[in-house]
Amino acid sequence: MKMQMLAGIALASVLALSAMPATHADDFDRATKLTFTAPVRVPGEVLPAGTYWFVIANHGANSTVVQVYNEDRTALVRTFLTAAAERREVTSTTVLAFAKPDTAANPNAEIPALTKWFYPGRSFGNEFIYPKQIERHLQHEAQITVPSGPNSGAVVGD
Repeated sequence: MKMQMLAGIALASVLALSAMPATHADDFDRATKLTFTAPVRVPGEVLPAGTYWFVIANHGANSTVVQVYNEDRTALVRTFLTAAAERREVTSTTVLAFAKPDTAANPNAEIPALTKWFYPGRSFGNEFIYPKQIERHLQHEAQITVPSGPNSGAVVGD
């Protein structure tokens, strides 16, 4: 158990140390450009290392549909129905939360799962919904704070 906790902390440290400023187009669609240097699990698939845009599809009070686009926003990669997530501290940065799958339950489950995305300046974000059988095997969640800044992307991974 201690080894799993240390592995989770190490993963969070690696992800946090490799984070770079994030771009956000405007508050309307909360477009956020993220570059993953390692694969990242999302509900239903694994995103290969690369650059993606996370965008809110349904604007307004109920912003639960998240669309993920490729680097130049010419192709939709996936659409997700998410749940509202709340955080205590509002920051001026993008915050991502990851969970590492339990390798004791599945030794091949090394890819961290993106669980939450918070846009800068907002107390509510989006929680990605995983099937129950996968959710059961996700370990402790680690939040990664991605500094915000104009014209640069967030790099998350090893």
